[in-house]
Amino acid sequence: MAETMQAIGPLRTHSALSPPRSANGRTPPGYRVLHVIVPEPIFNHVKAQAYLSGMRFPEYVARFLEEAWPYKDARPPQGAVAPAGTGGGHAE
Repeated sequence: MAETMQAIGPLRTHSALSPPRSANGRTPPGYRVLHVIVPEPIFNHVKAQAYLSGMRFPEYVARFLEEAWPYKDARPPQGAVAPAGTGGGHAE
């Protein structure tokens, strides 16, 4: 994981991870909007972890995503649909 973090660059403070808010409602250049549907208990768990970390929810999620790494058991979650072209566990 150390190599991955070096490739990404130094960790920034949590305030640097949250994108600036745009007055016109558009996504700032270099940012993407992420919409994820999760069960309410998972949402509440993540919201609580942000609170316990002393971070705003968007900052916590941005930092969590920045520190993401591949899982060893790379199976999609139950009910998830694999993106086109990834095989999704099916023989092509």
